[in-house]
Amino acid sequence: MNKTGIVIILLCFLAAIAVVLWERRKARKTMEEIERMLDAAMTGSFSETNFNESRLSALETKFAHYLSAAEVSSRNVAQEKDRIKSLIADISHQTKTPIANLLLYSELLMEETLPVSAKANVVALYKQSEKLRFLIDSLVKLSRLENGIILLSPQQGALQPLLESVVEQYAAKAAEKGLSLRLHDTDISAAFDMKWTTEALANIVDNAIKYTEHGTITISAVSYEMFARIDISDTGTGIPDKELKLYYSIGEVADMFGVNQSLLRFWEKEFPQISPKTTGRGIRQYRKEDVETIGLIYHLVKEKGMTLPGARQRLKDNKEATVRNYEIVNRLKAIKDELLAIKRELDGRE
Repeated sequence: MNKTGIVIILLCFLAAIAVVLWERRKARKTMEEIERMLDAAMTGSFSETNFNESRLSALETKFAHYLSAAEVSSRNVAQEKDRIKSLIADISHQTKTPIANLLLYSELLMEETLPVSAKANVVALYKQSEKLRFLIDSLVKLSRLENGIILLSPQQGALQPLLESVVEQYAAKAAEKGLSLRLHDTDISAAFDMKWTTEALANIVDNAIKYTEHGTITISAVSYEMFARIDISDTGTGIPDKELKLYYSIGEVADMFGVNQSLLRFWEKEFPQISPKTTGRGIRQYRKEDVETIGLIYHLVKEKGMTLPGARQRLKDNKEATVRNYEIVNRLKAIKDELLAIKRELDGRE
C-alpha cells in the first residue's frame, strides 16, 4: 500500500473520530439543555421565551413545546381552582346567614302557641332548613377537599375510639326514634384523618337514623392487608334498585339527558371515551362510567355550547378540571332541586 493510501485511510479514521466526538458533544449538549428545561419546569420558572428555538435541536424544540403546553395547562388548573375557591366562598357567605335565620325563627315559632296546621308548617320549615344547611355545608366541604383548600392529615391510630365517638354522638338521637345503635368492638388500627373521618362517619350514621323507621343500626370494622373497612348497616328502606344497576340501555340513557338515541350513537364515534358493552345481538349496555362521560359531554356541548372538536380538546387537555367543574354544577343543580322541592312542599301546606 503506498503512502497516499495510508494518508487517506488515516484521514478517514480521524474524520470518523471527529464525527463521533461531535455527535457525542451534541448529544451531551442536548441532554444538558433538556435537564435545564426540567429544572426550570420543576421550580415553576419555565417559559418557552427563555429558550432560543433557532439554536435548539428538533428534540429540544419538541420538549420545550411540551413543557410550555404543560405550563399553560398548569396555569389553567390554578386559575380554575381560584375561581372555584371564589365560588365556594360566595356560596358559603350568601347562604349561611339566611339559613341560620330560618332555623332561629322556626325554633322561636315552635315555642309559640299555634294552630295545629300552622305548627305543622313551622316544623316542616325547620326540617327543610336543616336539610338545606346540611346540603350546602356538604357541598362546601367536599369542594374544599377536592380543590386542596382543606388538607387531610392521616395518622396511624386505633379505630375503636373513632367509632365510639360517633356512637356517643348519635346514641341519644337513635334512642329518640326507638332505634338501637350498636358497635362491634374492634382492635383494628389504620391510617386516617380523625376529624374528617369522624365527620364522614357521623353523616352516614345520621342519614341511617333519618331513613330507618325501626330496628338496628350496626357499626363494625374489617381489616385487610392494605386497608381497613368500616361497615355501617341498618334495617331501613335501602337504596332503590334502579340506583344499583350495572348497565343501562341506550333508551334509558337517552331519556336521562333528553336526547335522541341517534345522538348517543354519533357521540360514540366522536368520543372514544364512550365505550358501551355490546351484546351478541348488537344491543348497547352503558356502564356507570359511560353515563358519567356522556353527562360531561352533554354539559360541554349542550349547556356550554362548545363544538365537538372543542369538547374533545377540553377532555384531552384538562379533563380533571372539567370533571370537577361539571360535578360542582351538578351539586348546585341538586341544591336548586332541593330548594324547589322545599318550595313545593311549603306551597302545598298553605
